[in-house]
Amino acid sequence: MIRNFRDLGGIQNSRGQIIPSGMLFRSANLHAAEPAELAGISAIIDLRTDTGRERAPDRIPEAASYHIVPIFDEQAAGITRSGSLDTVPDMVSLYRQMITEHHKAVKEALSIIFSHDFASGGILWHCTAGKDRCGVITAYVLSALGVKQDTIMADYMLSNNACIPEADSIREKLLSAGKSPEEADKIRAVFIAKEEYMNAALEVMVSEENPVFQKKIFGV
Repeated sequence: MIRNFRDLGGIQNSRGQIIPSGMLFRSANLHAAEPAELAGISAIIDLRTDTGRERAPDRIPEAASYHIVPIFDEQAAGITRSGSLDTVPDMVSLYRQMITEHHKAVKEALSIIFSHDFASGGILWHCTAGKDRCGVITAYVLSALGVKQDTIMADYMLSNNACIPEADSIREKLLSAGKSPEEADKIRAVFIAKEEYMNAALEVMVSEENPVFQKKIFGV
């Protein structure tokens, strides 16, 4: 079963247009994907680096094209799924850096999405948890399609349906290992979606200094 998996179909933009179902998908990794879950998807973008792909290799349909477009390395950023962090990453800065420092990868992923032949099926992009890297790419896609920021934020926050149980489990393990509640809470916050994280990315996205400024790419 794919965690944090959803079809962006049904989302409405500021002009009242609705994204059709079966075209745009986002998710966590596809390590435990069932064939039926990926039915109708003809292209997959993996936003993870080598470490993430080796730890949990995707299950890819035979007919689907597979694009590796790494944005940042979780371990290099200080994020480990065990929660054993020596330092707590600054997630607000990380969301900004995904655009300012990893803009070539972001632009490549967006180019693949917007040049995709939807007659062949839908396209799915994912990272490890389907929250951070996947969330920023999704925000760009929806923004380019004219979706309002509050709707973009609402979709992003849906990741907590999958992320909060894992984050709570990590917090309990940290407490059992002797971490203080304050330390455990700070680490837990790394593994959940928070509006302040996405707001940081959205602020960069709408600025003229944005190296992936959507008006220059999509003409919208």
